[in-house]
Amino acid sequence: MSGKIRYLLARLHLWLGLLLAVYAFLIGLSGAVIVFKDDLNALLHPQFHTGAQPAFGADPGRVLEQVRQSYPGFRPLSFTWPHDRMPYWMIFLLRPGASLEVYADPATGQIIGTRDPRAGWLGWVETLHTNLLWAQPGRLANGYGAMGLLLLTTSGLYLLWPRRRTLPALWRHDRPRFCHYALGAASALFITGLAFTGACYTWSKQYVAAVSRWMQRTPEIKLPSLNPAPAQSPSLWRLMDLAQQSFPGKSIHRFPVPDPRFPLRVTFREGSFAQFHQVSSVTLDPRTGSVLLRQALPERPAGDRFLGWLSGFHFGVFGGLPVQILWCAIGLALALLAPTGVWMWWRRQRSAQSVTQGQR
Repeated sequence: MSGKIRYLLARLHLWLGLLLAVYAFLIGLSGAVIVFKDDLNALLHPQFHTGAQPAFGADPGRVLEQVRQSYPGFRPLSFTWPHDRMPYWMIFLLRPGASLEVYADPATGQIIGTRDPRAGWLGWVETLHTNLLWAQPGRLANGYGAMGLLLLTTSGLYLLWPRRRTLPALWRHDRPRFCHYALGAASALFITGLAFTGACYTWSKQYVAAVSRWMQRTPEIKLPSLNPAPAQSPSLWRLMDLAQQSFPGKSIHRFPVPDPRFPLRVTFREGSFAQFHQVSSVTLDPRTGSVLLRQALPERPAGDRFLGWLSGFHFGVFGGLPVQILWCAIGLALALLAPTGVWMWWRRQRSAQSVTQGQR
C-alpha cells in the first residue's frame, strides 16, 4: 500500500510542480526582494527617510484638509506616525485602482512630496507578489497557488525520505537532482509556513472565522447611540491627544482618518516600526473622543495575537536582519526549486525518448 501511495504522491508532485513552476519561480524571487522593501524604499527615496528628529507643531486637521484639496478624487485613510527611519507624517490615500503616499512635516505642516507605492521597479515587484499583476483575479490565483505549494512541499517531504542515495552521493553523480533535494529538504517547512500565511491574504474572512471559532478574540465594537448628538466632533488634533493619553510615552503607529460612522482604532508601537503586529491600541468614539476600549499588547486575546503573528511571520518582521536574510534565502530556494525540478523532468523525458528510439 505504501508503494502505491508513494507512486501517487510522486505523480502529484511531478504534475503539480510542472503546473506551478513559473508561479513558484516568480513568487519566490519577488518575495526574496520585498523582504527588504522598507530598506529599498529608504535607498530609492531618501528624501522621505532622512531629516531631523520630528517635532510636532502643525495642526494635523489643516494638513489633512490641504491633502484633500491637493489630491481630489483620493480618500485619505490614515496617518502613519514618524519613527526612527521616517521623520514625517505619511498620509495614505486611496482611490479605485490607485494609491498615494503623501509626506508632510509634522512641525510645519508642509507637504514634502508624494510617492506612488505601485510605481517603479519595486512597486512592480510588490504588485507581482501580491496579485500577479492581475488585480482581484490575480489575488485569487495567488491563493490557489499558495495552496498548491502546500501540496508540493508536503508531498516532497514524504518522497524525500528515505532515499537510497545520500546527498553526498547525489552531489557526485547528479548535481541538478542534488540541488533540488537539498533545497527542498532545507526549505520545505519554511515554504509550508509562508504558503499557509500567504493564503490568508486571499481568504482572510475564512481565516478569521476559523480562528474566532477556536480562540478568543476581541468582540466587535459598535458606536453607542447619542441623544442628543454633539454639535461638533473633536478636532483631529484633539483625538490624537486623547488617544495618546491612553498610552503616555508610547509612539503612535497608525492613526486612521476619523469617520463618524465607525469606531476609531489607534495603534501604538511596542517594537520596531516594521513589527506592525506588535501593537497596543485604543478605540475612540470619533464623535465625542470617549474611550470605547483600551487594549495593551499583553491584554490582546489569543486569537488576535495569532492573526497578527500570521502576518508577522509571512513578512519576516519578528527577528530583525537575521530573519530577513533567512526569508530572502527561502524565497531564492523556492525560485531555484522550480527550474531544477523542470530540468529533472525534461532530462527524464529525453532519456525515455532515447530508449524508445533505440528499441526501434
